[in-house]
Amino acid sequence: MELINKILNEGMAWISVILGIVLSSKYIVRKSIKIYPKHKESLISLNKYMKKSHVLIGILLIIIGMIHGIFSSVDLFSINIGTICWIVSILLGMNWMLRKYLNKPSMWIKYHRILTILFLLTMIFHIIDVKKNEILEFKNEIVSILYKDNKKIKSDDESITQINKNELKDNIENYNLEDGIYEGRANGFGPNLVLNVTVKDNKIKEIEIISHNERNESYYGLPMKEIPKSIIKHQTLDVDAISGATYTSNGIMDAVKDALNKAKK
Repeated sequence: MELINKILNEGMAWISVILGIVLSSKYIVRKSIKIYPKHKESLISLNKYMKKSHVLIGILLIIIGMIHGIFSSVDLFSINIGTICWIVSILLGMNWMLRKYLNKPSMWIKYHRILTILFLLTMIFHIIDVKKNEILEFKNEIVSILYKDNKKIKSDDESITQINKNELKDNIENYNLEDGIYEGRANGFGPNLVLNVTVKDNKIKEIEIISHNERNESYYGLPMKEIPKSIIKHQTLDVDAISGATYTSNGIMDAVKDALNKAKK
């Protein structure tokens, strides 16, 4: 299921990028006819072919962009750069459909070019916004590995005991745990991720994230939803991290370990 979600999210995102570039390149091809007279015939043929498929590709872009938005961790109808980019693609289609009703015949193409530039800009900013967090997360993971032995978790000027990952086995049922609600703390992408773990009949019944300092919901949203579900379902701490949000995923698992250390009989 996770693989399907990944394909429908990230896969559709990159298909949308490719379609957007193909659609935008039509203008470059048309202008190249005058710039490169030696290749005029080839460029004219290419331009005609692109013109025939332009509308179909535009419709595909809107549909695939919508699928990407639905399966991303951010609400499709929330205010974010990705949604704005998708809305601009819809406006491009509407501009073409209403071209006959504009005051001047040539006005629609001017609007179309302006919207195309806006689409490309929002698409670029969206990619940068997504990738910069992955790069920052990767950097933090490297720092964490390099300084793992010295890593300490602090909150409100109080040190939190370093979690001993070998103290608990991955399988929860291998340990005797007291019933109750226990607080766990760890570092995720940001410091001081706090959650409560409810233990009953030697099983984890509930994991509730109380507070955190993660950044960009498009990354921390999915692991905060799926990692607790996976731990409860399989009753193990050995669950797969969410791609693109491994730091947050590991932080949640570490915080659960911290809570279970306190629950041991």
